[in-house]
Amino acid sequence: MAVPEVVSRQQGPEPGWPGRRRRRTITRAARRKLLPAHSGELFHADSSHSGVYVTRCSPRWVSVLALLLIAGIGGCGARGTLVAGRAGRTAGPVTVYVANAADGTVTPILAASNTAGKPIRVGPVPALIAISPDGQTAYVLGSGRVLPGAAAPVTLTAIRTATNRPGRIVTVCAGGNLTAATGINPDTIAVTPDGRTVYVSCPGEVVPVRAGADAASEPIRIASAGALAMAADGRTVYVANSDGDTITPISTATGEPGQPITVGPSPDAMAVTPDGTTVLVLTGAGVTPVDTATNRAGKPVAIQGAYALAVAPGGTAYVLATPDPDSQQGFVVPVRVRTGTQGNPIKVGLTPIAFIPDGKMAYVANYASGSVTPIRLADGWAEPAIAAGKIPTRLAVSPDGTTVYVLDSNIFGGLGPGLRSGRPPFAPGQVIPIHVATNSPGRPIKVGRLPVAIAIAS
Repeated sequence: MAVPEVVSRQQGPEPGWPGRRRRRTITRAARRKLLPAHSGELFHADSSHSGVYVTRCSPRWVSVLALLLIAGIGGCGARGTLVAGRAGRTAGPVTVYVANAADGTVTPILAASNTAGKPIRVGPVPALIAISPDGQTAYVLGSGRVLPGAAAPVTLTAIRTATNRPGRIVTVCAGGNLTAATGINPDTIAVTPDGRTVYVSCPGEVVPVRAGADAASEPIRIASAGALAMAADGRTVYVANSDGDTITPISTATGEPGQPITVGPSPDAMAVTPDGTTVLVLTGAGVTPVDTATNRAGKPVAIQGAYALAVAPGGTAYVLATPDPDSQQGFVVPVRVRTGTQGNPIKVGLTPIAFIPDGKMAYVANYASGSVTPIRLADGWAEPAIAAGKIPTRLAVSPDGTTVYVLDSNIFGGLGPGLRSGRPPFAPGQVIPIHVATNSPGRPIKVGRLPVAIAIAS
């Protein structure tokens, strides 16, 4: 089964990126008219109390299995929010949670000793982990299937971090043609600051799940629900209308959607600034700021090939971009939110960024070279890359900022035997701790098969 590349079109020279040509974004609605009925965009989301990273893929002629593998590791151009460390959460033991999609489990890792505990059974094919603001619950979203096949529902499992015991598995999205790669929209989950309600983005609706409930609440209808972002005060959850050019604010008190806000073509992901005054929306044209007090959009910042964004603790936004869609070369572009101006691009890899809580350093995973690049944010200097396994795909930062945990998916390790025997072609992965003080990797920690998400609770 093959999927053609239709994400962009070439048009004339692009200003600001020498030697590149401008990309014209095609909306998902238009893309569906061009793609075969069996194909679709691939999404993978990963979140924690520290932030979110989301993958969007639409690769050129490759098989469904290859699409799944690439989407699972964050390749072929990821669009979404990146991981940012958060300070001030060091009370209690720190636990790293890893979702093993092929095993249907989550592996807890005690950060104090960097040892893995007994895997926790959750809903089928866990693909995303979100930590509640109080750190007491790890919410695990399961997509139901690893590879295409029979319809399967999307589920939510709540793990109590004090005991690592899972609660009842709650169905949040009805069965459909969803997999670990295709069924998870960008920023699929958002938690209110009081931890009482979880919102999950499903096709055509946003589904609230109350803490401790055995079933989901009445869904909120949104025609093309995509990414979610929770306002700092918890009064509004924003939903990206991925097939259009707007985001919709929903009142968390009433569940009523408000007037859509025009932000630009194909909004894919959002991030809230540390002061809570602005929601930044990643679109097919760049980044658009939205004032949370008035719900009015500001002037967009045009960035060619933008596919991921995050906000550093100091308030500066950083956008990952690939100005050349045929290249494996990524750049980090600083964006000053208040002035709407961008700084000089920093040459990096293609997958997520993690910020140290003090805002001085960022780390970028380079899955193609098996390394992680540290970046000094003060001057944008990229330091020597750190060896980090075979296929580093996700990053998470300890609350005290001393360790960056690198998820090495190692998905190709079991391809040969798996395909010959008919078993799922996925090998066990590992987590590699990087000591920030020395930028040196520690002893790898073994986890389950096809690990696709990582999050930290404390």
